[in-house]
Amino acid sequence: MGGAVIREPGTYALVDGRELRVTARARDEVWVEEDGERRPVNRNDDAVQLYDVVVSARWHGEPVDVSGVRGRMVGIRTNSSQLAEREGLAGDQYGGWHGETSADQLTDVEEQVRPVPRRNP
Repeated sequence: MGGAVIREPGTYALVDGRELRVTARARDEVWVEEDGERRPVNRNDDAVQLYDVVVSARWHGEPVDVSGVRGRMVGIRTNSSQLAEREGLAGDQYGGWHGETSADQLTDVEEQVRPVPRRNP
């Protein structure tokens, strides 16, 4: 993985050319965080683009989803009971297993960006 930065998975809004993290979604607005302040944005505004970021990778040769990023540490999720047992991950067969590892332990990191459609009035 090297020194690459992994973007936090979640929903983002492109507002006035700035990528802002969405902290809450409602029918006609989203709340974004900008410079430590939260504010509402009209999600139907043509100048606002919403998209979801999903990050997947491999950890110890098994596929995982990145669930969060804090500095050089990442949260991971998997449905592999073998990986969970081998690495001591928390969880169960119904909700999957989760844990935390350093970002440099991940390989084949892939980010998918999926547009969030606008609501029709």
